[in-house]
Amino acid sequence: MITAIFFILAAIFTFWGAYKRLVALRRQRVWLNPFVVLRATLRGHLAYVYHLCRHLTRYYTLVMLVMSMIFPPLSLFAFILCSIVIGVDYIRLRPRMTLGSFAFCSLLDDCAYEVGVLLGCIKQRTWKPLIPVIKSSVKK
Repeated sequence: MITAIFFILAAIFTFWGAYKRLVALRRQRVWLNPFVVLRATLRGHLAYVYHLCRHLTRYYTLVMLVMSMIFPPLSLFAFILCSIVIGVDYIRLRPRMTLGSFAFCSLLDDCAYEVGVLLGCIKQRTWKPLIPVIKSSVKK
């Protein structure tokens, strides 16, 4: 039931975003097929989801794995994030290895990267690279 609600909300936001883009295009006297705008909007939203998952898995995989041992429902969240990243990268990169091998190497790569970041933070005596900054708007 909750999944259906999230799917409906995602569809509403996607259609609303496509509508706003289509109106902006019409104001600029650009006439594109509405399905082209909808496809571009959906692709943009999916790209955002991928980049968010990529960032979280790149910097916080080890933290999520340790925390999932303390709080088991977090393991599902970590699994979903890693699955999205691994699935997209496997399709995009087309490696000459099985999906399981690729997933294992990808997780090892993310963990090694995170260890390197942690060592760099310790050496520089700052945790700023690991603190996420969320901006509500882009300044011009």
